Amino acid sequence: MQFKLIKYLATIRHCIFFLIFRYTIERQLYFLHIKKTGGTSIRKFLERQFHYNDILPPMNLPVLKNIPTEEIRRLRFVSGHFNSTYRKQYEINPILLTILRDPVERVVSEFYYWKHPFNIDDDPRKPKDIDTLTLNSFISDPAFTNTQAKALADNQNSNPNQLLNQAFNTLLQTAWFGITEFSEQSIDMLTYLFGWRPTNFDQKINSNPSKPRIEEVDSRTIDKIKEVNYIDMSLYAKAIEQFTDRYFAFLTLIFGIHTAKKLIKLPYDVVRVRVKPHLWKQYHRKTSKQARKSSLIYTFDQALSGEYWMRSEGKQSSTEHMWRWTAGENATIDFPLKRDIPLILRFHVKAIVSKNLKIFVDDLEVQHVQEVAIEDGKSGIYSCLLPTSSTWQKELTTITFHSENLQAIKRPGVQITDSRKVGIAIEKIEFFPSIELLQATASSQVQH
Repeated sequence: MQFKLIKYLATIRHCIFFLIFRYTIERQLYFLHIKKTGGTSIRKFLERQFHYNDILPPMNLPVLKNIPTEEIRRLRFVSGHFNSTYRKQYEINPILLTILRDPVERVVSEFYYWKHPFNIDDDPRKPKDIDTLTLNSFISDPAFTNTQAKALADNQNSNPNQLLNQAFNTLLQTAWFGITEFSEQSIDMLTYLFGWRPTNFDQKINSNPSKPRIEEVDSRTIDKIKEVNYIDMSLYAKAIEQFTDRYFAFLTLIFGIHTAKKLIKLPYDVVRVRVKPHLWKQYHRKTSKQARKSSLIYTFDQALSGEYWMRSEGKQSSTEHMWRWTAGENATIDFPLKRDIPLILRFHVKAIVSKNLKIFVDDLEVQHVQEVAIEDGKSGIYSCLLPTSSTWQKELTTITFHSENLQAIKRPGVQITDSRKVGIAIEKIEFFPSIELLQATASSQVQH
């Protein structure tokens, strides 16, 4: 009876926690990125929620120390392979996020990550003798043991019990933490918490396809990894219990406690079918507050509400725009458009490597034309007509760039951590009432 009461109170506490943080990002968001936990995918998703100028680019702690404190405090999103002392160092009280992974899987993944030739040679964390280093030698090096606990603890030199307690206390302070082995639950809980667009978690970013499966590692080596990483093993066990409590609270808020008790026993691919509509409802509730516009100019230094895009490239200036490659056959992006009259969609294409470009507006295909051709004949400016819509006040307009036969990007001498294939590179998207296109065309004809 006492145990049930404790669990019930824990559920209430986690539900309140969800409600407190829902939609609230008034403070800086800090993603404590622990190496080889699937954090690169999470970081890229988080980066899309903010303007490029409000984000700290990926860097190591020594480089971070060279940035003025005032500049660090100004940022809205910070991520890096730092430890929890970042908050004390800059006297910041950010919203803390992180993700953990099964310690055995993480250690093996890190070793083969360093062994992979795509790694940057001047990374200060890279073992100096990595070319000849064996897995057994690597896991015996204290510098690479209990990495997750050290990242979360206030003092890495604490005794084992203190290290574990400090790490777990930091975990309890997080607004969200994920578990790599439960990636879909993790990302859905994150989007629900902040009312962001539901997404599909992609762990292919910064992954090493040549890494052996854990089943291929001999049992003695696995036992040794567990032995020397016993603090991380204990932390992970406690984290799983805490994650399960938060997951149950997540289900309780959506479906009620009685239904949550049934759903928590089911595989998440079954549960997710029922969860997804509620995530979209949260998203639409939050975005319904955005002002709708008939004219809008979007560049890729801005926050991106969509999915299947590569990271932003280039630089923003008076003559240049940042761009993004589409990273899937259907790359989507949402806009707060006022659709009571027909609008023109115009998009500036920097490069195309795929075939059969199609444009969809809220799942409706619209015909596009090339206004201006540049260089290879495919790059340039394209436009299409958006019909009116009856749902524009309640929902954002989703533009889908569909392309086929995607290609891998090859850049000699450049480290590429995202191995996804790409379709088209877009640098600017514009919307304006269709009457303006007619006026612009007429004006152009008069001038000529």
